Amino acid sequence: MFNKLLIFIILSFIGLISVQAKVLLTTGDYPPYTGKHLAQQGIVTYIISQVFKKTDTSIEVAFMPWKRAESYTESGKALAVFPYIFKTKERLKHYEFSAPIISSQYALFTGKSDLVQQNYLDVESVTLCNALGYSMKPIQKWLKTNHISVIKLNDMRDCLKALKSKKVDLVFLDTIAAKAFMQEIFGNTDALFQMKPSILHTDYFLMFSKKYPNYKNYLKIFNATINNMRDSGHLDKIIKNYWNISR
Repeated sequence: MFNKLLIFIILSFIGLISVQAKVLLTTGDYPPYTGKHLAQQGIVTYIISQVFKKTDTSIEVAFMPWKRAESYTESGKALAVFPYIFKTKERLKHYEFSAPIISSQYALFTGKSDLVQQNYLDVESVTLCNALGYSMKPIQKWLKTNHISVIKLNDMRDCLKALKSKKVDLVFLDTIAAKAFMQEIFGNTDALFQMKPSILHTDYFLMFSKKYPNYKNYLKIFNATINNMRDSGHLDKIIKNYWNISR
C-alpha cells in the first residue's frame, strides 16, 4: 500500500527545502489527456493532481492555447506545462522533463478496410489529414518517401470525420486519444481501423520551467512521488479509477 510517510522519508533523504503550498500549472485541450470540460479535466490532469495531493501541494490548472501555455510557463509565471512527449533541444533549453506520467502508442488510422490489410510502410500516394498542433515528426521520412499528401484542418475531430466519410485516407494519432475521439464523435471506439504495426511508443511528461523559483525541488518531489506510486501499483489504480468515473 502506498505510504505517505515513505514519501517524506525519500524527500528528507534527498535534502529538499520547503516549497509553496499551491502552484500554477498550464495546459491546453488534448482529449482525453487534458480538457477543461472533461471529467477531472482529463486523465493526465487527474494523475498530476493526485501526485501533488500526496505531497500536500495544491495545484491550479490554467487552460490556454498551447503556444501561450508554453510561453507563459517558460517565463516562470507557472511551474510546469503538460502533457508533452518530445524532448527537443529547444525545449530542453527552457524546461526539465518529469518522470513519465502515462504511456501510449501512436499509429495510423483509416476508414478503408482495404488499407488496414496492408503494412503502413507499403502504403503510397494517399492523403493524410492532420490537425493544427499535432506533431508528425515520427513519420516525416515515410511521408516523403511514400509520396503521402497532407491536408491540415483546425480540429482533429474534423480529420476523423473526414476519415470516416473516406474524404481522406489516413490520420496519425495517439491510440488512447483516437479511441476517446471515436467514442465522442461516433459513439463507439471501433468506428475506424488501426493500421499495424504501431509506429511509436510514447511517454507523456510535465515540463518544469527552469525560470520558476525552486523548480528543481518541485521536480524532485514530483518524480519521487510518482515513481513510488508507480512501483507500489497505486498509479495503475488511479488510472483504472479514472476510466471508470469518466464513462
